Amino acid sequence: ASTSASTSSPSSPEPPKADLVSELLVTTLQLYSDHAKNFDLIESEYHTLSHYILAFPSFSDVSVKVLTLKTLEYVCTGLAVADSAVPLKVATEVFAAMSERLLKEAGKMATVAAREGGTEPKREGTDDANEEKENDERRENAFRTMVQDAQLLCETLVKLLEFDERVGYVMLDCGFLGAKIDDVLDLIMTTVMGVYVSTRPRDENDDDDEGNDEGKEKEETALDGESAQPSPTVSTTMDEIYECVCRVLKNVVLNPEARAVHGERGNNSMRTEQTIAPDSSLNTFLTVGFLHLGD
Repeated sequence: ASTSASTSSPSSPEPPKADLVSELLVTTLQLYSDHAKNFDLIESEYHTLSHYILAFPSFSDVSVKVLTLKTLEYVCTGLAVADSAVPLKVATEVFAAMSERLLKEAGKMATVAAREGGTEPKREGTDDANEEKENDERRENAFRTMVQDAQLLCETLVKLLEFDERVGYVMLDCGFLGAKIDDVLDLIMTTVMGVYVSTRPRDENDDDDEGNDEGKEKEETALDGESAQPSPTVSTTMDEIYECVCRVLKNVVLNPEARAVHGERGNNSMRTEQTIAPDSSLNTFLTVGFLHLGD
């Protein structure tokens, strides 16, 4: 009997390993659904949901990412008495940080492609070349994964903004129509300028001092709405990120209550209303997208 047991044990299937990250989140969600006040009690003490949202981009399991966002949606839509301001602020900060990081990486890719004429340089079959190719593939895969994460988070934020106008208050309090849009706009403008400089025809007078001065003036005005003559663009590496940001912006700006609150925040900043004025960076943000990004 012992012999048969010993011979059969190697072929017996191993018990499944417990996924502690997923199990903890499922248990937490169960506690939230058991009683409406459990969320405030647990979140105020341990910040469980906030920590999951903060770690959202680092999860390798897509199901954990989806469950994290579904938990946030449940708390904001299913628990009327829950104070979800902190998790929403974390979600806003994570979305803004991911968008900026993606735009930086997309900008590097666009500038390199423009300098190389949009073609991939030929590589010899050396070890260094193969290693470089593998690094490029890993970087591209990481970029695509983060884009998908940003799209998932964007979908959740849009749903919550459409469901409850109080979400707009939280996002405005995080500066989503102020400093964060300014930062995103700076990254887009830097990339567009880098591509413009890399692809513009070189003048014979560029080597002269006078020619250099004129070239600098042209570069400085190249992105000005009316003076710019952008060639039609089918697609860029920044399009998907820009689309996500615009979808969230649309719901924040079109919320009358959010705009009213934003205009009344004069005590916290000198001229808060500038962020939604017609001549604000938001207007420039949309104009640059129309002129220089893809369809």
